[in-house]
Amino acid sequence: ESVAVFVARTGADQFLVDRYGADSDIVRRAREDDADAERFNGFLAGLRAELEVVYAGDLSREEKIEARGPIFEAARQRVTTDLLPLVHHPEEFEHYQELAFNNAFLLVNARYNTNLDIFRAVYESVGQDWKAMMEVLRQASVSADPFGFLRQRLAP
Repeated sequence: ESVAVFVARTGADQFLVDRYGADSDIVRRAREDDADAERFNGFLAGLRAELEVVYAGDLSREEKIEARGPIFEAARQRVTTDLLPLVHHPEEFEHYQELAFNNAFLLVNARYNTNLDIFRAVYESVGQDWKAMMEVLRQASVSADPFGFLRQRLAP
């Protein structure tokens, strides 16, 4: 799923640059939106990491469920204090101050937005050649550890 997100974002950026020019308002806005999405994804990755500490602990299932409530509540508060001041378009993220965060939401976000930086690095490493990129991804897909394959390919 995250490959599709990378391809869509990168392809959309290329289309907008070709159509409107690299310095156009629409390209600037699209890039700001992508940067905001990345910042939000980082915020959620931090929240997942907090929860993973709880879930990996020795608490009972019921205690883990109880322990996550304050973590979700603190995350809603951090939307206001830590996220909104850092994004280009805070109005796009204000509703997360009221969202009842849950594991399902976090897992869906992770599924679609994890390792985009690896795909970007692979794309850059093949000279922004989509055909070459797809070949590398095909090779990765048949390996036992696709992301390990990509990381190894990127290693100096």
